[in-house]
Amino acid sequence: MVEITLGNVHDCASFDAIYKGVKEKTGDFGAVVIDAGYKTPGIRKELLDNVLPVSPYKRPISKKGFFKKYEYIYDEYYDSCICP
Repeated sequence: MVEITLGNVHDCASFDAIYKGVKEKTGDFGAVVIDAGYKTPGIRKELLDNVLPVSPYKRPISKKGFFKKYEYIYDEYYDSCICP
């Protein structure tokens, strides 16, 4: 199955057409291998409801100069995060 899109269109925008096309041609299947461009909450939810998604690790994305999630410290007493 091939879906041609413009270069400035994100991978996840074409997912529905590709997924439905492959499912129509092949029927039910047990697992789907996807690349990191398709690793979004909406796509993961759709796949987890139907098949086993297999995808690579995607490191957390943060803007330059901002703290990363693991740099914050959780304070259980006040139920809050402390900024480094």
